[in-house]
Amino acid sequence: HRNPPVASSSLRLAMLKAALADEPRFHVDEREINRTTPCYTVDTLTELRRDFPGDALWLMVGMDAFLGFPTWHEWLRLFELAHVVVAHRPGWTFRGDAALAGILSTRLIDSASQAQDRSSGCIVFQPVTQLEISATQVRDCLAAGRDPRYLVPDTVRDMLMKSNCYTAKVNTG
Repeated sequence: HRNPPVASSSLRLAMLKAALADEPRFHVDEREINRTTPCYTVDTLTELRRDFPGDALWLMVGMDAFLGFPTWHEWLRLFELAHVVVAHRPGWTFRGDAALAGILSTRLIDSASQAQDRSSGCIVFQPVTQLEISATQVRDCLAAGRDPRYLVPDTVRDMLMKSNCYTAKVNTG
């Protein structure tokens, strides 16, 4: 679903760890970055389910990713392995295909608390006030020689500026 990343996997991992350093409720799981084979969400969730057999697992995705689920590898299995939280902007409207609408009709719940007795299978929509910042915008900013201050945490900004991984010179060869 994506073009290969420009930044190295070690730099992307370091930036993620830096961004989450002050947030003790999050844990960075490195299993995908250490894989030598193609990475599919269903495989990662299968491993996590094996590691945490009785726990509820929650896969958080944005609305665009959710609407693309029918194109994902073994997408129907995702619901056997985890609950899905779909972050969306207030005022959204569902414009998914029939297969996704069918899944919603049987799995949609009003709040995460309704899933407390289940370890997987539910879908909950969670409105968020999103900032109009995208990874593409940050990369374009750096490629144009501009400073991404306030678009990313300062620790990540420092790493991006030092690495020059998204500068126009690096991107154009």
